[in-house]
Amino acid sequence: MDKKIIISLSLFLSSASLAAVSVVLSLGQSSLAASETGLYQNPVSLYELRKRADKKLEIFDGQKKVAAMDGTPLVSRSPKTSLINSQSSILNYFYQISGSANPLAVYSQKDGVLGLAFEEKTLGLFLNQSASGINSEAQNAKLEIKDGAAVEFAPDLPGRKLDIAASANLIRRALVQNGQTEIALAVSESPPEIKLAETNELGIVRLIGRGASDFSGSSQARIHNIRVGAARYDGLIIKPGEQFSFNDYLGPVTAATGFLPELVIKAEGTVPEFGGGLCQVSSTAFRAAFFSGTRIDERKNHSYAVKYYKWINDELPLSEGMDATIYPGVVDMKFTNDTQGSILITTYIEGDRLYFDFYGTPDDRQVVLTGPETFDRQASGALKARVVRKVIKDGVAHEDIFNSVYVSPDKFPRTYEYTAEKEPGPPQPEAPFDQTVIN
Repeated sequence: MDKKIIISLSLFLSSASLAAVSVVLSLGQSSLAASETGLYQNPVSLYELRKRADKKLEIFDGQKKVAAMDGTPLVSRSPKTSLINSQSSILNYFYQISGSANPLAVYSQKDGVLGLAFEEKTLGLFLNQSASGINSEAQNAKLEIKDGAAVEFAPDLPGRKLDIAASANLIRRALVQNGQTEIALAVSESPPEIKLAETNELGIVRLIGRGASDFSGSSQARIHNIRVGAARYDGLIIKPGEQFSFNDYLGPVTAATGFLPELVIKAEGTVPEFGGGLCQVSSTAFRAAFFSGTRIDERKNHSYAVKYYKWINDELPLSEGMDATIYPGVVDMKFTNDTQGSILITTYIEGDRLYFDFYGTPDDRQVVLTGPETFDRQASGALKARVVRKVIKDGVAHEDIFNSVYVSPDKFPRTYEYTAEKEPGPPQPEAPFDQTVIN
């Protein structure tokens, strides 16, 4: 039986977990069902495709990745299209003068080359599914302020529309012609009629910073406290030059103010107390202030490393060093609005992630991050972390260094007993400053 050279280039797509695209090249001895139209059905082109084995093609919509591997082929093998004379003097002469080996020399004249064909139906399905998550109408800005806080807010957002035909051509070219590893889909934008700057005279113009954190695995009581706590800060407006104190806006943490008992790190151990989990909120607020480049006045890490604060955002690796603990009357998180306009804080939850968005006046300040890096990690769980933030404004750079020292969690044994009839009072003055925090 004659052997056949079968070179298959497959693009794998997913409508569920849209994150990356993988290009797979393989060599086999049997043929699959193929499309009617063959592309690149010559040995030189097939050889070039073969050399691009294992390369990745990531597809973006201008904001994020929109494709992932799940096993659906985009390119299939087409029927045999030609016979090869591997001993052809013309072929041998070509490879001789080019200084390369003839990849077909191991095959006989009867061997057939199978071409490639796009699965247009699969490509169209992928792009139509992508369009459903990309296409959107323009959103006009809304901002209604009452008693110094925003009671209704919506940022201005451009309308977006995926050009399916143009995007299909971009994918084809990237896949079999250019050898690209990344591609941006063709997405057009249309502006909203009302911009945020037109709704106010406070300098609230656009997003200037975002903080995020992931609370996956939290108990229902902890999630409840996160929701109640985050709502305290939604709509706050911080004036130029004003200092933000997390504890001032938080207020009393009791059952009467809506909180449930959850674990809190205290000198005597990790014990249930009202408001456990509020450090998820303070850490997220700290990150928004950090990435917006505002001046950080007070921030302290937890006594020991807590798993909920390792995810910072999708662009940074998992790491300790970006948490900010609080405890009313003992530990606070503070920053100063050193921008030209007011800062509007909005909070929201998507899935298991909490977000703090800062809207204000952009002043072209740049935030350059080094780290976080961890070191001196011990088997006991103790470690140290370091983050360096450089804020560059008007050509002047200011550097902030955030050092974190985490001890072993074994120093704070967990106790799950809690007497509901007796609410915990405020921490006693003798409680160690670095060991009384809301986890």
